[in-house]
Amino acid sequence: HAATAALGVGAQLRAALDDAIIGQEDAKEAVVLALLAKEHAYIEGPPGVAKTLIAEIVSREAGLQTFTHQMHRDSASPT
Repeated sequence: HAATAALGVGAQLRAALDDAIIGQEDAKEAVVLALLAKEHAYIEGPPGVAKTLIAEIVSREAGLQTFTHQMHRDSASPT
């Protein structure tokens, strides 16, 4: 069944994340669920909390490519 296969893939992705990242349980779960649902995920937080690492690990494990768009206060065009 597809549901059983998805659970297995989700468990493998979560195990890879848990091996590399301590904490960030909500972010790890959200990214795995987004991938399984074929949806986008937006990860927001302060610097140094493994946002990019989560995306890179899930991408690598799923055989996908990442696209990172970093925003900061100077990103917007002047008004």
